[in-house]
Amino acid sequence: MAVRDEVNQNWSQARDSFLAIGFALLDLENVLSKAEYIKLRQGSDRLFPFSDATATQLRRIAKAVSNGVIPLDACPESYGTAYQITLLNEHQLQVAKERGLIRPDVTRREIASLRKETVIKPEISGRVDVNVLKEEYRKLLRHREKLESEMAAVDSKIQDIRGLWGDLVE
Repeated sequence: MAVRDEVNQNWSQARDSFLAIGFALLDLENVLSKAEYIKLRQGSDRLFPFSDATATQLRRIAKAVSNGVIPLDACPESYGTAYQITLLNEHQLQVAKERGLIRPDVTRREIASLRKETVIKPEISGRVDVNVLKEEYRKLLRHREKLESEMAAVDSKIQDIRGLWGDLVE
C-alpha cells in the first residue's frame, strides 16, 4: 500500500504542476504584447520542455478552472483528460456533470465516449439551431488557433533557416 500511496500523491502533484504551468502561461499571455506573445509561441519548443500545442492545452485547462467550468477540486489528474473536458460544448458539459464525469479520476475514454454519444447534428429543416451554430463557431476558433500555432512554428523555422543561410535560401 505504501507504493500506491506514493504513486497517488505524486500523480496528484502532477495535476497541481500542469495547472500551475497553465496559469503561468495565461499570465504571460496577459502581460505580453500581441507581437511578443506570437514570438513566445513561435519559440515555445525552445523555451519550454513541451510544444506550443501542449502549451495551448495547458492554457485552456487553466482558463476552464479559472472560469469554474472545471472546479479545481474536480480537475482530472491527467492534463490530456482535463483538456478533453475543455472540448465539451455546453450540452455535453451539462450531461457530464449530471453523470458525475467531472471528477479527478475520470478517464479520457469516459469523456470521449460522452462526446461521441452526444454529438449534435444540425437539422436539415432549414431552421438554425443556435447551439449547433455556437459549437461550430467554437470548433472553428479552436481549428484556427491550431493553424495559427502551426504557422508560427513554420515562420520560426523559416527564420532559423534564413539566419543560418541568409540570402542563399531565397
